[in-house]
Amino acid sequence: MLLAPNVLTKIKKIQWTNPLKNLKGHCYACGNREEFIFKQIITDSLAKSWELSDKDRWNFDRRESLFCAHCSNSLRTRMLAKTLVQIYGNQSNSLIQLVDESDFQSLSIAEINSCGNLHQFLVRPNILYSEFESENSSVPHEDLRKLNYKDNQFDLVLTSETLEHVPDLVGSLGEVKRVLKPGGRHICTIPVMLNRRTRNCIKVTKKGTIVPLMPKSYHGEESIGFLVYRELGGDIIEIIESCGFKVALYYVYPMNDTHSYVFVCTKE
Repeated sequence: MLLAPNVLTKIKKIQWTNPLKNLKGHCYACGNREEFIFKQIITDSLAKSWELSDKDRWNFDRRESLFCAHCSNSLRTRMLAKTLVQIYGNQSNSLIQLVDESDFQSLSIAEINSCGNLHQFLVRPNILYSEFESENSSVPHEDLRKLNYKDNQFDLVLTSETLEHVPDLVGSLGEVKRVLKPGGRHICTIPVMLNRRTRNCIKVTKKGTIVPLMPKSYHGEESIGFLVYRELGGDIIEIIESCGFKVALYYVYPMNDTHSYVFVCTKE
């Protein structure tokens, strides 16, 4: 698997053939060479509401599974780890090594909501961890719409599968920009269909009332997961750029998997 800066016109369209199941390779989270275990993740109701083709559904299943047999990180979080290693690493070939490099330890970092199983490797003094509506007294609450951090505080902000769940996308991106230093990066993963426009699923009135524009859908267990406020499309790049970021896409596309991206958003 190779990561590369985004040149979307170079993504080759090939015929979808017999799906792979388990794979084996180097894990950029834990550094081990392990089997990556495929599982079906996308529920029937989510696939229906998202209007996914069989191919798209399988690609999202791959993105959310292919779990490392050693550290349980999925393809999505392993890609996030590889992006961090590629951008910030000197001699490291995994996140578990990167976090011990002095240059990375010198960065001021915010992990806003857990980056899945990567979080176990990100517990470091220079990384401030928070959760929305945290129920753990040792973990502070942070709301992307109104962060409690100072202006220009961080070199790096990490989020994973968060932006599709915030009521105010542009306001939240503005808050991330505010707390980043000039030239700082917001590195994130979001589920996206580049061949579509973003569809708003929920409208929030001025009084804070939630008005469904489409049947409600959730990421996670049926009806108790995280409410989806929008299904993100290719115009998300324009939306992020309009908030004052320069966007680069890092991607991996074996078997023409065009849904597995990491967004690297640099504050201009």
